[in-house]
Amino acid sequence: MSIGIIGNDKNNKLLDYNKENKYYDPYVDINLETFNNSHAILCKEVKQNSFVLDVGCGQGIIGKILKRELNCRVYGIELDKTAINVANKEKCYKKIYNFDVANRIGNEFELFVADNLKFDYIIFSDVLEHLINPADALLFFFKSLNEKGKILISLPNISHFDIINGLLNDEFNYSDMGILDNTHLRFFTKYSFAEYIDSINKKYELSIDCKLIGQTIIKPHFYSKYPMIDSLFSLNPQLLVLQNLFMLSPNSSDTSSLRSLLSENKIDLISKLEENIKNNYLLIKKNDSLIKENNELKNDIENIKQISNSYESRLNVILNSNSWKVTSPLRKITDTLKKIKIELKYSSDKKPSIMFFVHSWRRLDDPDNTEIGGTTLYVLDIIYNINKKFHCYVLTVIKNKYVLVTFENHEEIIYDLGLNVKVKNFDRYDKDFYINIKHLLINLNIDLLHINHIIDFPSDLQLLSKEFHTITTLHDYTFICPRYFLINEKNKLCNYYLNCHKCVKDLTEMQYKIRHDACQKLLLNSDWVIAPDDSMINEFSKVYKLSNIRIIPHGINFKEYIKFDKYDRNNKKSNQSIFNIAFVGSVDNHKGGEIVKNLIFHTKDDSIKYHIFGITSTNELKQNKSNYEFHDRYKKKDIPWLLNKFKIDLVLFLNPCKESFSYTLSEVLYAGIPCLSFDIGAIGNRIKTNQVGWVIPPTDNYEIILKMIFHIKENQIYQEVKNNVINYNVPELSSSLDEMKDIYYMYKNDNTKDISTQILFLRQFNKVSMRRECEI
Repeated sequence: MSIGIIGNDKNNKLLDYNKENKYYDPYVDINLETFNNSHAILCKEVKQNSFVLDVGCGQGIIGKILKRELNCRVYGIELDKTAINVANKEKCYKKIYNFDVANRIGNEFELFVADNLKFDYIIFSDVLEHLINPADALLFFFKSLNEKGKILISLPNISHFDIINGLLNDEFNYSDMGILDNTHLRFFTKYSFAEYIDSINKKYELSIDCKLIGQTIIKPHFYSKYPMIDSLFSLNPQLLVLQNLFMLSPNSSDTSSLRSLLSENKIDLISKLEENIKNNYLLIKKNDSLIKENNELKNDIENIKQISNSYESRLNVILNSNSWKVTSPLRKITDTLKKIKIELKYSSDKKPSIMFFVHSWRRLDDPDNTEIGGTTLYVLDIIYNINKKFHCYVLTVIKNKYVLVTFENHEEIIYDLGLNVKVKNFDRYDKDFYINIKHLLINLNIDLLHINHIIDFPSDLQLLSKEFHTITTLHDYTFICPRYFLINEKNKLCNYYLNCHKCVKDLTEMQYKIRHDACQKLLLNSDWVIAPDDSMINEFSKVYKLSNIRIIPHGINFKEYIKFDKYDRNNKKSNQSIFNIAFVGSVDNHKGGEIVKNLIFHTKDDSIKYHIFGITSTNELKQNKSNYEFHDRYKKKDIPWLLNKFKIDLVLFLNPCKESFSYTLSEVLYAGIPCLSFDIGAIGNRIKTNQVGWVIPPTDNYEIILKMIFHIKENQIYQEVKNNVINYNVPELSSSLDEMKDIYYMYKNDNTKDISTQILFLRQFNKVSMRRECEI
């Protein structure tokens, strides 16, 4: 970190971070004996002839010292190609890899992994403060250390008095350089970094020791203006520290250095200031009687008054500053919590908490909205069946904003989180999303994330999956295809899954790489990957590495459907010789709408009649014909009854895309109706595996389909297949819920949770709407 301005520039330069060649100076020349320099201090910890990795090596200052003065073999990692060119001219590095240590994607990263190097030392010289998740980088690079390897780190110190003085004066201006460098994302003190390492140890069950190995010192620019301020710095030397330097020992059996840092006595400066003010006033009072008699003493006392006034004025600055006023509500939290606990019947419990991620939700403030997505129904089915033993929350999107849905006391409440959706296709990261949602998860004491969608979410979901137990359910093929349906730009079935940036508009090759890498990490980080049908796993395995897979078919709730009598085709009377064929659900182009239209309009046989139960945007299909009837929308509970009422003999699924499961197929089979579909996706796989219908290769030729219909209509095997359907055990909701419960209970713990704290946290958000008929 170049010193430049320590912090609090005259103008806030938070947006001015594209300055060329920002992080290197071609004229710098440092050696091991350079005084008060972080590079020199770090290099002094390295033994002669060591094998070293310099992360964020920049122009190669550290590599030059290590190679020329310690004869080390040095490798580097750097994102800035211009800096790499400068470093390579010094010929001090064996190799410099060009990749981002935060995202870790691309060919150069793959080369680094393939080289599988093991280092004696890995140096992070002013690097970790630039990362959203420093722990993620540390945990990754620990794997590249040999058994006794060390991590050397330098970090800017946010508790430097230049920063504190700015805060007391309501200033926090980012600069081009220094502690408030405008590319810094994380800020640490000496103690807070030790706490950070301690939290890593606890979370990941590691034994990392952390030792303070040095500091760089710089006085603030206004130091000479306040000669009496020295007393403050003597109380807390960290007020003058620009950088703290640490050594991490990841495989340590002794963490005494870390324990020592954590147990250091901290100075309460405010109490010291108050004590000095009080003592000085007592001294003044004691000597009041002597002031008139001794002018010399009077002068001394006047000096003491000035000192007292100086301390008092600084104390008043603190007490009257915006920072002190802003934090006033925090100092009232204890009292507020006590009040809330009195209000609540139960202030604590041991129920685990689950956060469901869904990309859309029904508008609860719009009672006329009856269009509810399949995933929403899936999540609601789970929540309504586990809510008594789990706290359930849903993070979703309404009107392009992230909202939180809670289910408490038979109320479904929606909170506006104040975050807009910035990423639609999981192809970029969003720092604001990561920081705020992680804050949300921590404050709600979430034990488990259940991710059901990546649509409308940024790539940061994969970062959260590293920090929380995670289940990912594959409801569709969005992970593979940004167009969702495995359909290319020509609306044909896609068989080449690694060319999405050429097919999807506004998706660059780099965005596709970010997306693919984030999907892969999310799937591998997940404790379980759940799919409703093994045909999905076959497709996903072509693109991603998968582990901990579990097949749990989506079940339907038989109790939801109105009673019906199954239509028996063998019992038709002579005047019921019509062979009724139905299409159920959405009949649009991506669901085979064009094929359906051609099939209906070109069938000349009077013994065949077609029906559509559902919606279509094709105007021709909204008009009834002699051989066709359009029934329009239906209520979910009615569909088995409708199929039997109109004596449907066969239901066609002519989707040109690969379905992941299909609730509609389950409902049709529950109604006792055989099916015909293309031999693709879960629909084709389920029909073929369970022998509940017929499958044919995908085709645009309606004549081939019509020929198959006549074959089914006239063939004696129809009744055999019909019997298979009658005897088929349609996946039932209770069974799939039991399997999901088994997984959820794996993450059940006996930790008592303070519910009042969660309620207090939620009260900061605006309620969007409320629905009282929650079926809990």
